[in-house]
Amino acid sequence: IAVFWGSPCPPLRELFMTTSTARFLMIIVAALGTSAALAAQRTYDKRLDAPPGGRLTFDADVGSVIVVGRDAPEVVIHADLEGSEAFLNGFRISAEQTSSGVTVSAHAAHGGWSGWFDWFNFGSTRVRFDLEVPRGYPVELRTSGGHIDVRNFSAEVRAGTSGGSVVVQD
Repeated sequence: IAVFWGSPCPPLRELFMTTSTARFLMIIVAALGTSAALAAQRTYDKRLDAPPGGRLTFDADVGSVIVVGRDAPEVVIHADLEGSEAFLNGFRISAEQTSSGVTVSAHAAHGGWSGWFDWFNFGSTRVRFDLEVPRGYPVELRTSGGHIDVRNFSAEVRAGTSGGSVVVQD
């Protein structure tokens, strides 16, 4: 190429530049198309009894959480998840009734090639939890990346996030 690059043959130089540009654009289009194709959605639903005198403990690596107080003796957990198949396959939600109340945890797997792919975030990753809890049930909420919204409670609310707003009403 060096021999032809300085030669008085501009069509060859233009052909080389056009081919490189076309390849580069094709790689970008393929990457964007692949990330869109890898996007997936899942939901999680569970109902648990809320023992009297207990509390809800919620801990998540990622995701926003909306908690609404209601007049029923159970905790309803609903989650909408969106992201790559690798992210969704590595994301674990656990909800269980314990002696101290109800515990919900959600953690993403880290590491491996899929972790690197999600690190670049070619597609959108979204996690949202909607929880319904008895009004008088104390809640302790923590998320490392998302908003917290709590409404209609007559009990203690403790909430913290590393990346989002916290709203407590009523």
